[in-house]
Amino acid sequence: MDQNLIIGIFALGFGLVTLVVRFVAPSKLGKLEPMKERFGAGVGTAIHVTAYTIAPIVIGGTLLYRSLGQ
Repeated sequence: MDQNLIIGIFALGFGLVTLVVRFVAPSKLGKLEPMKERFGAGVGTAIHVTAYTIAPIVIGGTLLYRSLGQ
């Protein structure tokens, strides 16, 4: 099993879990509130969504595509 495949699965899974938790139980996102306090509500949420949801989904998808495309 390729290392990129394993990392891709975990990254994609992490991003999808944070996406679901964001809508179902946002209070479970422990780093969201500190980011909102430090950067403001809009910017803090944007940073959190980008770092914990969008980036892992994109990176995981890319790694899976590259791993399975070989």
